[in-house]
Amino acid sequence: MRKSVLFLIAVALLIMSACNRGPKVKYVLEMSTPDVVCAMANNTNDTLFNQAINEAKEQQKLNPDTEFLSLFEEALTNLDPEVRLAPYFEAKSFGKIKSDYDNASVINMLRSEIDEGIDYTCQVLETRINKFGVSARNVQIQRQGKSDRIILEVSGVKDTARMRNLLQTTAELQFWLVAKVKDAFHYLEDVNKFIATTNASKEKTPDSSMDELLVNSTDSSYIQQTEYNKNNPLFAKLYPNINPQTGEFEDACVLAYASPDDIADINEMFYKACQKYIIPSKIKFLWSAKPSIYNDMFELYAVQVSNRDGSPLLDGSVINDARQTFNNFSGNEITMTMNSEGSREWQRITANNVGEFVAIVIDNKVFVAPRVMGEITGGRSSIAGDFTTEEAKDLANLIKSGKLPIPVKIVEETIMEP
Repeated sequence: MRKSVLFLIAVALLIMSACNRGPKVKYVLEMSTPDVVCAMANNTNDTLFNQAINEAKEQQKLNPDTEFLSLFEEALTNLDPEVRLAPYFEAKSFGKIKSDYDNASVINMLRSEIDEGIDYTCQVLETRINKFGVSARNVQIQRQGKSDRIILEVSGVKDTARMRNLLQTTAELQFWLVAKVKDAFHYLEDVNKFIATTNASKEKTPDSSMDELLVNSTDSSYIQQTEYNKNNPLFAKLYPNINPQTGEFEDACVLAYASPDDIADINEMFYKACQKYIIPSKIKFLWSAKPSIYNDMFELYAVQVSNRDGSPLLDGSVINDARQTFNNFSGNEITMTMNSEGSREWQRITANNVGEFVAIVIDNKVFVAPRVMGEITGGRSSIAGDFTTEEAKDLANLIKSGKLPIPVKIVEETIMEP
């Protein structure tokens, strides 16, 4: 009798254990080689270069087994047979590409860099998965033709949404100095004026139906709002951080607010303005990672690009450790410690910018932008952002594991075992 009971208990424990482990899932991850090529060219605004990138992307959709670099080289030389690749990549190659290299040498160097990036991407993903609490098996690179894909099988996946986030988040950590509202607002005015002028120039014929509607309308507020939106296309969707009582700029780093539904349109306006150099290269607009707890709108920041190569003040390479902690004031947060080099630089940055704001950014999203109250020694910093404990732990593990050298996306997800 006792043996039967023990046997049933053992069986029950095995069943419970199997249920708790979660299924085995197979993921097919695709490398974003075009993003890497653009980054290695310092995200150039050169029209010819970007046209070749877009044409190569379209060709790869039709020929997914063809290597992107070959398609890019072909597209670029078709657009300009005399084009030289070296000038695009020399500045960001750290001496690996010289100005006198021929195109074949440049392509071979890029191919080597991308291959190394894929190998390191696999290592980072394995590290992340191990910290996630499951076991990675049969991690291997599978080139379908010459495309860049990774086949990943993971056992014990209990939360597929968290796993997808774990695999696809680049986790690029950066520290940026933020411009105050009073110093950056004129950039928004310039964009607003540019877009309004551009829209007006495209109106070849007046919209008689709209004019008739406005003439016949008895709602003066509607007429005023319509005219305002026409003359202020940016500010019709973006709300500057200005004190409504005094009309003065707030002493803050949040430049403006926007509804989630309007962000895509605003980003398109910023993109057009950048293409025409209306927004200078010393300024980057970044959105908050989450909506504000005060108005459920996303916050816009203007970060200052002070380094000639466009790099931030600091990046995630200086982080030794990151962990989830709890603060009685801000709740769950991520506490980070820096290596000796990062500690020295962080001390210098904070000492030179007392009273200014420094944004802590992950994947081009601002998580927190505290005001520097004094010199910080010891290389410590933290990220607070209305996190759940689970979110804070995942984010800390992503930072600690390091950023993915090549962005990836899941193109296939298959549950192999219940």
